[in-house]
Amino acid sequence: MAVCDIINIKYASKALVESCKFIGNDKFDTDAIDYDGISKGKIINNHITGFFGFNSDGIDIGEQASDILIKDNFISNCNDKGISIGQASSAIIENNIIVNCGTGIAIKDTLSYGKIESSTFYDNYRDIACFEKNKGKGGGKADVLNSIFYNSINSAFYVDSLSSISFNNSISNTTNLPGKNSFCEPDFKNAGINDFSIKDLSKCFGSDIDSKENIGASLNVNHNKYVIINEIKYGDAKSKNSQNWVELYNYSEDTINISGWIFKDMNDKKSYVLPENVYIKPEDYFVICNNIKEFQKNFPAIKNYVGDFDFNLNNDNEILRLFDKEYNLVNSFAYKNKSPWPIEDAVKGKTIELINPKEDSSQGSNWKFSKQIGGTPGKSNS
Repeated sequence: MAVCDIINIKYASKALVESCKFIGNDKFDTDAIDYDGISKGKIINNHITGFFGFNSDGIDIGEQASDILIKDNFISNCNDKGISIGQASSAIIENNIIVNCGTGIAIKDTLSYGKIESSTFYDNYRDIACFEKNKGKGGGKADVLNSIFYNSINSAFYVDSLSSISFNNSISNTTNLPGKNSFCEPDFKNAGINDFSIKDLSKCFGSDIDSKENIGASLNVNHNKYVIINEIKYGDAKSKNSQNWVELYNYSEDTINISGWIFKDMNDKKSYVLPENVYIKPEDYFVICNNIKEFQKNFPAIKNYVGDFDFNLNNDNEILRLFDKEYNLVNSFAYKNKSPWPIEDAVKGKTIELINPKEDSSQGSNWKFSKQIGGTPGKSNS
């Protein structure tokens, strides 16, 4: 099967990709933007999402491309890397938001270099990696300034013995960053719906290196249509074996058409597309389940549901993602089997549910066990 990049520019004297939206697929070796051998090219203000194939990147810079400016981009859901810098290339990476990627930014081989400034990373398996990919080629180097690393699944960074990475005035809530940095919560307004603006009392507020701007990206990428994942049923319930389901909640004042929306867990190879003519009324609920027969048996009074999705939700560590039909990321978060999240051993057939659906679903402190066995699908939380 033939594969290709959406945009691939080689050996040009200059190049600019600006204000475009790239929606990927599950094919291998498919990048949104690939620059090779270009000097002083620019990649600005793009939305890149859904490159789920093996070895597929959002942005790939190679073949001694130099001084590439990568700025103001929202990159999400790339199976391999959000941004890849390799083959003796260099880039200036400013004010980008990178979400749900295998690696947010990778810099590898032949002393490739990235200067990363005022960027925000969320729910990536690993945020930044500097390493030797091809034996004998040497590693990569990164200098990171004024950036936020939030809810890293594995670690905020990886560096091998042939590479180097420095951090200055940055924040992580999962990894101790070497140098003058902070281990704390960034206090986003609502990362679960892509609102990465920070609260006034956040340690990121007015705290960049010259104390004039905030730490992290200032990019506005909130695509939410006021529909969020409000309740989660995973594992084997003790009293009501309804298998796995998630409940959506529309907290807006408008009826929202969710036909064609996509629900995914951590596995990029699996997804469930909602059928046609599915709507959620204002302040109402809708359930997506993986076993309709079992759900009907346990909750015969509930009518607002669809299924079956063909995957199981992990009881331990999992990422849930909801996209609209244009592949805008509507709601995403990683839940974990450790405090402040509800601990799986204590579930005992209950669900986990949001305490305040209008607050950040990425915060474990905003979730609790349902009061009753089996939860409250299709209804307000307990």
